[in-house]
Amino acid sequence: MSAPQTYPNAVHEKTTWWGTFPIEFPLKIGDIVQHDSNGGLSYVSNIQTKLGAGVIFRTESKPVSAAATWSHHASRNRAATVEGGATTATGVGAQAAVKVSFSAIAGFVLDYVAGTYHRLVDVDAAKRAVLGLAKNGQWESNYVLVTEMIEASPATVIASSAQNSSVLLSASVALPDNVAGINLADPKFGFSSSSSTDGVYQSVSAKSFPLYHCIKLRRKWWGGKTAELQAAVSINLDKAFTDDPFEDENV
Repeated sequence: MSAPQTYPNAVHEKTTWWGTFPIEFPLKIGDIVQHDSNGGLSYVSNIQTKLGAGVIFRTESKPVSAAATWSHHASRNRAATVEGGATTATGVGAQAAVKVSFSAIAGFVLDYVAGTYHRLVDVDAAKRAVLGLAKNGQWESNYVLVTEMIEASPATVIASSAQNSSVLLSASVALPDNVAGINLADPKFGFSSSSSTDGVYQSVSAKSFPLYHCIKLRRKWWGGKTAELQAAVSINLDKAFTDDPFEDENV
């Protein structure tokens, strides 16, 4: 399986959040995004744009001041050599490169220093709006609506779609001995990628949108053909929606 198919689920298993892919994919609360046949995201619209200026969905944001480090099937070690084959120095404060190695498909490293948590305040109102769009034929079965997200700044995300893959990150300053404990997004180290094997995807950026929660209309509700959408019976919002963007559309 490719990284778009494996990475989001691997992140969810470790963090309870879904991982965005492509890993540099930009997100906003209320965004409507679509999963393609391989699992990758593409932007469709924003719920505010879909419904027009007369409908306002309130959002909340708060800072995330604590640094975060998550990884899966990944290890970080001081590289024996840097680019060009020169042997690196060792000892406290020695300048070096860090090698991130992945032992399995769907391995990843997600580090960020700080960020902002954003959420949609009234998710039920958004669900009702989505049902209305579905009734009018304006909602596709593979659309999801972003209801929560982490905006990380700065962030380093590395994902692997191949076993025994790796990436070499060179620092612009000296590194401590314990490279396994380094936050790769910390700007004081100035990490940049110098080489990588096939199957490694990476994003080192001042701002990233690596984690999100969403709602998705279940398959049986899509298309406006159910009695609930025709207002014949009351709607159970919990049954109509899932928070899994990859849930089998035939369920």
